[in-house]
Order: sequence, then structure tokens, then C-alpha cells
Amino acid sequence: NSFIDRGYSVQYTTMKGSSWGCRHSAVLILGCSAIFANGAVAAQKGALAAVMCANRFNIPVIVVAEHFKFIDKGHVNQRVALLGRQNIEFIQSDLVTAVVTDLRVLGPTSAPAVLKAKALTDLA
Repeated sequence: NSFIDRGYSVQYTTMKGSSWGCRHSAVLILGCSAIFANGAVAAQKGALAAVMCANRFNIPVIVVAEHFKFIDKGHVNQRVALLGRQNIEFIQSDLVTAVVTDLRVLGPTSAPAVLKAKALTDLA
């Protein structure tokens, strides 16, 4: 509703209508469960199909995530076990255009920079 309140045209489609939606869209915005140190994104089932469709039509894919969803190598196995119980699939970093965090907008391969900033704020 906040996008609509600001004057943006928002459309929700089912997976069957994703190719139609991609032909009439300017950007794909996704939420996520986690972003790993290599830039891979863990998102709900069906997100990968939507991302592949958007990439086919050359539509930018934006992932929205808070900085605490970034996971370093030390916590990957623990987090993957947790995510394994949910309906999660992994999206490669090269399929994502940008990641919007509460810190800044960055590329998905810049995840180590967010992890470093997160470590510095945890020390303070």
C-alpha cells in the first residue's frame, strides 16, 4: 500500500501470469530470508522463477533486506539448517541487480562490506 500511496503502479500476479507481468513491469522487488557472504540470496519458493522471468525480459531485480540478514561463513551451516525447514530456494548473485539495505544500496557481491560494517557496529 505504501507504493500505491506514493503514486506507483503496483501489480501482483500469480506464477502463471509472470510472463505477462514481466512484459508490463519496470522492476521486480523481492524480500529475502538471508544473504550469504558470496552474494547468494535465500528467498521463498517461487522467487527464482520470478527472477528468471525478469532476467529474460531484462528487468532489474531488487532485493530488500535488513543488514542483520547478511550471514558470514561462520554461520552459514547453522543458518542453512534453519532455512532447510522452510520453503526456501537460493538465487545466485549474478541474477540480482541490487540489494537495498537499511545501510545503503549495493550490489549483491558487496555482502562482505555489509558484514564488516555489521561487525564494527556489534563491537561498539
